[in-house]
Amino acid sequence: MIEKTKKRSTFQIGLISGKGGVGKTSISSSFGVIFHELGKKVLVADCDVDAPNLGLLFQSGEVLEQKTVQTTEKSLFLPELCIQCKRCVDEEFCKFNALSWDSSINMPVVDSIACEGCGACYELCPEHAFEIHAIDSGTISHERTKYGFDLVWGETRLGAQTSGKLVTEIKKIVNHTIEANNLELAIIDGPPGIGCPVIATVTDLDYVIVIVEPTSTALHDADRAIQMLNQLRRNYGIVINKADMWKSGYDIIVNYAKKHDIEILGEIPVDMTIPQAIVNGLPVYTFNPQSPSSKALKIITRNIVNHFLS
Repeated sequence: MIEKTKKRSTFQIGLISGKGGVGKTSISSSFGVIFHELGKKVLVADCDVDAPNLGLLFQSGEVLEQKTVQTTEKSLFLPELCIQCKRCVDEEFCKFNALSWDSSINMPVVDSIACEGCGACYELCPEHAFEIHAIDSGTISHERTKYGFDLVWGETRLGAQTSGKLVTEIKKIVNHTIEANNLELAIIDGPPGIGCPVIATVTDLDYVIVIVEPTSTALHDADRAIQMLNQLRRNYGIVINKADMWKSGYDIIVNYAKKHDIEILGEIPVDMTIPQAIVNGLPVYTFNPQSPSSKALKIITRNIVNHFLS
């Protein structure tokens, strides 16, 4: 779809969805296991930094590296410079309501959760009794899974608003690991929606798979994600999850794909093995490789190999 991407030694595929809960992470986890089983040197990354759970299905592993990153800025009050004029609160320097007045100490208080780090308090305070500084925004972990391939994932810290920047830091580690280990394939599990974390996820990917299920809400939100991919000039295709859940919804997706010349890479049926696998903390392909969904996932991975990796 769209245009040819620049050829490089490692093929990077991202999985996104317009809305959450359509099976993106379940599919990503099984992709990692199946590609590894097919002999591909693969790495898997979880860029859903606001709700990472890919590691739960891999049941963690040997931690190779873990670090805290600072991608968020917040306001820090400097009491030694304050002249207690109260202008910061009375004149509403902060439009995010992150400043309040503590009468017991006769000084302002910064709500670090509400603060957006915009710097207005520093600029408007006559004594510059505030400063903007970087804070710990999240963590990134690099692990070796029990399956033998690596997993990189990150998690945003409560109150940190720059999850897009955290995704960018994850992808830096992904690219470094790819180069250091001469890997063939990277599977990137992206967040739902069309916001900054999604844009940061799909940037520079060779191909993006949009996971959609046959419901009106899922198709509507998937359409928004596809519009975003068109604007970013990414190559993409569709995988229909729970394809046999609603015949009319399925037909709508197929007609939508035909109308917009979008390739459907495969379909996954409704399969109660998937929730059973999740309860047991395993990719469905590991839990039962002979289940209907596992067989469908195997077909999709072979399609990907034939399209992009052969």
